[in-house]
Amino acid sequence: MTGAKKQATETGFTLIELMIVVVIIGVLAAIAYPSYRNYSLKGKRTEAIAALADIAGAQEKFYAENLRYAATITLLPGYALTADPFLTQTGLYSITTSGGNGYTLRADAQGSQTQDTACLTMRLFSTGAKTPTACW
Repeated sequence: MTGAKKQATETGFTLIELMIVVVIIGVLAAIAYPSYRNYSLKGKRTEAIAALADIAGAQEKFYAENLRYAATITLLPGYALTADPFLTQTGLYSITTSGGNGYTLRADAQGSQTQDTACLTMRLFSTGAKTPTACW
């Protein structure tokens, strides 16, 4: 032997490499989370849409029997034992109605769904009109 020593090679990650990975993960999360949140809020709108459609059907049934629309949800068939305003199954929307010659159903966002600022209040009219149209 010539007396030369072999140097041991060290393996692993340096602190800088780890920090680069952390920054990349942070950037990806900052981009992905708002999109996920928007899709989640949009998906929960279907609860209000389904409830409005169901109550609209009950309003039409009430009209067929009484020749007028119900002024409150508690007058509607199948909704006599519910509270007025009616809360959807998960409580994300509060639904009210007004009747007479026509009806207007109104779904107001509650709780965490109030972050869906574009669709805080959704309306369905007896004419079939829906507002805001982007929420349907």
